Amino acid sequence: MRDWLGPVPTNADWIARFAVVAVVLGFGGPDAEPTIIRAIEARTIVERLAPEIRRADLQAPDTTHRGAAFAVAFGT
Repeated sequence: MRDWLGPVPTNADWIARFAVVAVVLGFGGPDAEPTIIRAIEARTIVERLAPEIRRADLQAPDTTHRGAAFAVAFGT
């Protein structure tokens, strides 16, 4: 997770950072759904959190992955 967060900007929006990280950590929980359902959920999460990801100065997820591969890439 630390690699994904990257270096902390000097003017970090901590509320946005916390919101994004809390949702992503919840997504990768032990009660994960089958892979295709996770892929759909991951895309929904990325779309919903896009403004917070930009505001928090976090690295945007690589959306070039398709289907189940996106869920795997997003959850790591």
